[in-house]
Amino acid sequence: MTTKEIALVHGYLDGTILEAEFPRLQALLRESPEARALLRTLATVDTRLTELGAGTKGASNLPGMLEVEFAPQRNSGRGASQWRPLAAAAAGLVIGLFSASMVFAYVSATGGKAISLLLESFEVGAFPGVTGMPSSPGYWSGDYTTIVGGSQGIKPASGKKMLQILRADYEGKPPQFSYSGDLYRILDLRGHEADLVDGKALVTVDASFQGIPFQPPNEYAFNLALDALDALPTSGVSKIHRKQVDRSSPSGEELAGSFIPASAQRGFKFSPNGGGWQKARLELRVPPGTKYLLLRFHIMDAKAAREGERIYGETAVEFPGQFLEDIQVSLIRNVPVL
Repeated sequence: MTTKEIALVHGYLDGTILEAEFPRLQALLRESPEARALLRTLATVDTRLTELGAGTKGASNLPGMLEVEFAPQRNSGRGASQWRPLAAAAAGLVIGLFSASMVFAYVSATGGKAISLLLESFEVGAFPGVTGMPSSPGYWSGDYTTIVGGSQGIKPASGKKMLQILRADYEGKPPQFSYSGDLYRILDLRGHEADLVDGKALVTVDASFQGIPFQPPNEYAFNLALDALDALPTSGVSKIHRKQVDRSSPSGEELAGSFIPASAQRGFKFSPNGGGWQKARLELRVPPGTKYLLLRFHIMDAKAAREGERIYGETAVEFPGQFLEDIQVSLIRNVPVL
């Protein structure tokens, strides 16, 4: 990259880029993988430094949650201080290209607020529970898993540990056919009512996944899901998505002002040749009144799903080598509805 091209990237991040320069930045980012990598790296570093600075302020943060306040743009003296166009975000040019790091850059540009709800690389803390869906916030639970270092030629994406999905059942689950290994965590949003009240809050989830190589007809899939709830889940995932309705109304019409749960889900395929760590990303606009988020990861044996109980009987699938790492969940407020 040339010095001028590098200056364009820095200008975007520090708020000094001119409106006339922005089309050049757009073209550069479309055409240059090196420029995209530089922007992603610089935005991530800037975010981490801001997080560290915010972390030293102390007592106002909720336990286990890191709040990041982004400073307003500074005036460059070139008439650019208020220009970081929302139109670029609306066009999907910047946010669409750069995943989570660019969301942080966008939030920084608008003087918004981002809150890190979860940073998990499985380096410290207790092993996930193996008793199915958790009943309260703050810990992992689900099907049989373990935390390992390098395994079967796969090394952690960062640090020295990663999570391995072992089986598609959990402790005490009655014998039955099951092809999905599940992992859950409940995140507590109580105390963030002010961040959600205008309906402009966005939650982003990023995760890395990798599996050992496999041959057809074997096939494995990774599903990432997020549910916004107004109460702790007590009856299983199948009932989470029901809307609150007027039980006394024969028509079942929704009560005015009642909370309507929101959900988002994305599916990905494991690379058959291994191919290194794959990235998964999900976004959910969080409705006002949300008290909890249910974070769900599902590793699925697609071949077993096709063949079903006829072949497998009342047994749960065992996974040969599927891993999960680097989970990040962030709450971003004041994201315009496009």
